[in-house]
Amino acid sequence: DVVVYACDPYFNVVSTYNPMVTITGHNQFDVVPAPAMLVNGTKTFPAGVTFKASGSGRKVTVTAAGYSASTGTGVTIVPDTAKIAHILMPGETNVPGSATGRTGTVADQTAGIAIPTPGVTVMAVDQFWNLVSTAAITVGFTSNDTYAVKPTGAALTFTGSKVYTDAITLRTASAGVAPVADKWLKVTAGGLSSDTATSVRVLPNTPTKLQVLLPGETALRGDPTVGKTGNPAANTAGNVYQPVSVYAVDDLWNVVTTVNMNVDWTSVTDPYVAFGAAQTALVNGAGSNSVTFKRGNQSNSVSAAANSVGLSGISSVVNTVPNTATRLVVLMGNEQPDEGNQSDLGKTGVPGDATVDTAYNCKVRVTDDWYNKVGMGTNATLTSATDGG
Repeated sequence: DVVVYACDPYFNVVSTYNPMVTITGHNQFDVVPAPAMLVNGTKTFPAGVTFKASGSGRKVTVTAAGYSASTGTGVTIVPDTAKIAHILMPGETNVPGSATGRTGTVADQTAGIAIPTPGVTVMAVDQFWNLVSTAAITVGFTSNDTYAVKPTGAALTFTGSKVYTDAITLRTASAGVAPVADKWLKVTAGGLSSDTATSVRVLPNTPTKLQVLLPGETALRGDPTVGKTGNPAANTAGNVYQPVSVYAVDDLWNVVTTVNMNVDWTSVTDPYVAFGAAQTALVNGAGSNSVTFKRGNQSNSVSAAANSVGLSGISSVVNTVPNTATRLVVLMGNEQPDEGNQSDLGKTGVPGDATVDTAYNCKVRVTDDWYNKVGMGTNATLTSATDGG
């Protein structure tokens, strides 16, 4: 209880003085009773004052219009028992007694770089966010960043509080050209309520390569390995294959949206490949193209290069199957098949001379429009347009 008296200069209670009195705390989070009128020179406030922030010398002051103010004797407020495992991100400080237990602006982080000093702070606190320095706890971390690196083992057990410097790494950059803070860490501890940190904006690291995705593939941003999932969609020779997407990325496959430049396309597997455009302009780190593989019966891939900045990348391989059978190709003598080569009718080499009345080697292939062999059986009749004999 808090009891207030109206007194003369010698602290004698004057029962005829009954002003309206107001109690104020010396901490912004103190909970005080509503102003009230004295009765017969006194008033008891049963609810008293609730001090939410621990510390020594905590006081309240009583005021009334026309009367000298009075400040009570200071008391020491100790924390309650530990109730919450509390987490603070770089840029934040703990605020005992407040609604959230924290203030400050969370500092941006960079994908793939361990969070440096001042680090991430974890504290055992009471329900008013006061540090309970004697509480021994073992914590665990979770995150909406699938690939985040988090502390393990003995580092998870401590008394009171612990600062984790260079021990936590966020790997997945916040998405978008103007990314917002969307990555968080959550800390738990046995017997205590969990706490989710203020979300942090994670920026991509330096661009180091190009990522090429074929139809059927999906990027895995932040993945420390291949950076994609899924299998390339089926591909048929001569058919347009799209979209083929390209991104400027960092080592963890995060798109670097500040990269805006032209990308050149090639294929090391199909010399007759056709692209929708010879160059693709990256806008905010991303672009797309289409590709038509002409050479079938093999695995094909495409390469992209931003030569002006030394970035490059190669796609997964996709098996290109022949198209519908439409023609027969006759190989004479030393001629060899050259699938996909429409200019030279699907073959290369010089036939070589023939000798009268001597067998001359000929081969017949069933192919599609791009001279890819179609694996089907058929009967063919050979005739000569020049030698009736």
